[in-house]
Amino acid sequence: MNTYQDSVKSLLNIEVGIKTLENVKVILYNMFGQVVLSTKTNISNGQLTLRVATLSHGTYQAHIHTSDQVLVKRVVKQ
Repeated sequence: MNTYQDSVKSLLNIEVGIKTLENVKVILYNMFGQVVLSTKTNISNGQLTLRVATLSHGTYQAHIHTSDQVLVKRVVKQ
């Protein structure tokens, strides 16, 4: 799983190994374990995109809940 942000740092793109269209729940935690974002979205072509413009700079942990697993990825917002 790879993550990358666009040049304006408002979108977080997460590549996952799921190539089929699937509904997922994404929960973003700050380093204190507080939920800062919780949303349902679709994985399309192995990728999902989150709007993170309102989040403060820092390190977060993304938990991606699929139908049969939970993927965890650490991300840094600059």
